[in-house]
Amino acid sequence: MFELTKKDIDFVWDLGCGKTFEALKKTLVDAPRLIWPNFKKQFCLDVDWSPKGVGAILSQRKGKLEKVVACASKSLTIT
Repeated sequence: MFELTKKDIDFVWDLGCGKTFEALKKTLVDAPRLIWPNFKKQFCLDVDWSPKGVGAILSQRKGKLEKVVACASKSLTIT
């Protein structure tokens, strides 16, 4: 589906797009993806950047898994 957002690309909705869209809908309506922060536990901050954008994920360990508390991203423009 991401390819459909590119400039000068013909919009062609195929079977793969339909499957991806259905999976995305299911993910968005399933159980919450974020957890409430526990300020008595350590946080983990992952950051990433490129000339086109920046992103960050704040998470905490819950058992053996790392769960997302918050996330952010921003597209950058060159002026």
